[in-house]
Amino acid sequence: MKAKSIIICLSALLISINTIAQWTEINVTPNHAANSYDFIDDNIGYASLFNISTNRIELAKTVDGGNSWAILNAPMNTYDYMDMAAPADSIIYVACRDLNTAAPNTSKIYKTIDNGLTWTELTPDTTNTGQGFAAVHFVDELVGYWVISEKLYKTIDGGANWTSSTLPLGHNALSINSIHFNDENNGVIGTWNGTFAYLGGVLSTTDGGITWSDTAFSITSSSVSSVKQTSAMVAYAGTAGWGSNLSLLFKTTNNGVTWSGVSIPDTLSNSIFRCFDFTDDEHGFIVEESMDKSYLYKTTNGGVSWSLFQVIDTSYLFEIHLTSNTGYLTGNLNQFYKLQNPTSMNEVEKDYSFNIYPNPSTDQITIEINSRLQEPTKLKIINLLGEEVYNQPIPMIQDTYQQQLDVSSYTKGIYFLMLNTSELVFTKKIIIQ
Repeated sequence: MKAKSIIICLSALLISINTIAQWTEINVTPNHAANSYDFIDDNIGYASLFNISTNRIELAKTVDGGNSWAILNAPMNTYDYMDMAAPADSIIYVACRDLNTAAPNTSKIYKTIDNGLTWTELTPDTTNTGQGFAAVHFVDELVGYWVISEKLYKTIDGGANWTSSTLPLGHNALSINSIHFNDENNGVIGTWNGTFAYLGGVLSTTDGGITWSDTAFSITSSSVSSVKQTSAMVAYAGTAGWGSNLSLLFKTTNNGVTWSGVSIPDTLSNSIFRCFDFTDDEHGFIVEESMDKSYLYKTTNGGVSWSLFQVIDTSYLFEIHLTSNTGYLTGNLNQFYKLQNPTSMNEVEKDYSFNIYPNPSTDQITIEINSRLQEPTKLKIINLLGEEVYNQPIPMIQDTYQQQLDVSSYTKGIYFLMLNTSELVFTKKIIIQ
C-alpha cells in the first residue's frame, strides 16, 4: 500500500537568473579577526578588527562591499574598544575603556566626521565606570544611545550633549550586553545578571528610554548578547554570544510587553547558536555551529519556519550583518563571508509543491516535485556533518517529477534534501529510522 504523501507547500526563493545566492568567503583581512561590522548600505561599511600581529584593535572602512578595506586612524591606542556605530559615511562613534585608569577603567566615547583623520571626545562628566560592557547604537547622525552597566546615555545632537538615566534592572541584571533601536523611540537592550549561571533578560522601551519593560528569562546560560528591533512593535533577542551555550531565540510583537520563544532548528549534535540578524520583521538568518561546521538557516516568515540555506566548513562565525540586498558574516582569523548574488534579502515568493513519502523512512523514499523547472538541476542529500551522500542530476520538469530513492544503506539519523537551481533554493529534512 502506498504511503500517504506529505504535501509540503513551500515558498521558494527567487534569486539571480544565472547564479545561486550563497555565502562566499572573501579573505581580504589577512592577520585580522573582525569583532563587529556596521554597514551603511550594500557597499559602504565599517569594521572593528583585531590585528593578530600587533594585538591592537583597528578600525577599517570598505567602499566596495568588503572586497577591500582601508585601516583608519583610531582615537587612542591605550583603549579597549567595546563597540562602534557608523550611522553615515565618514561618521563613526566608538565606545571604549581607558586602560590608563584603575579598574573598572573610565569609559569613553569618541566621534569622527572625517573617517578617523580627527577624533573628538564626547564623554559626559557623569560617565558611569561600573562593571559591564559598553554598547553604542545610533539611529541616525544625531540620535544615539550609549549604555554602560546600569546607565543609559542619550544624545539628540550628535553627542554634543547627553542625558542620562538609570536602567530599571529589576531582574538583578548587572551587565548590558547589547543594544539596538529601530528609531528614536523604540529599542531593546540585552542583559546578563552577572553570575556564572548567566541568566539573561531584555529591556524594551517605546519612549526613547524614559520608561522600560523588564523581562527576565530565568534560564541558565540565557545571557542575551544579541538583540534587533526590526520595527516599532517587533524585536528579537538571542542567547548567541558570550555567556550563552543554549540555542534560544525570543521574539516580541508588542514591543516588550511579552516575549515568546522562537522555534529554531535543534536537530544538530551539540549545536551552538552563534548569531542572527533580520532585515525586517519577517526575513532573517541564524547561524548554528556543530562539529566544526556552520549551518545557516533562513526564515521568510518571522521564525515560523526555517530552511537550511548553506553549510560552511568552518566554525565560530559570531557576527552577521544584513543589508537590504546582501549580508556579511565573520568570525575568527581571516574569516569573512559575503552573501553573493541575491536579488534582495526579501525575495519574491512563488508557490511550489514538494512531496516526500514516507518520511520518516526505513528503506525507501519517493520524491515528487510539482513545478515547471525550465532547466536541468541537481538533487542533493547531505548529512549532519555537511557531507554530501547523494547527488543526482534531474531534467527539466514540465509538470511533475517523481523519483524513488533507496536509503536502506544510510545510517539512521537526520539528513537534508536540497534542490538547487538558478531559480530555486529549497531544503527539507529527512529522517531515516
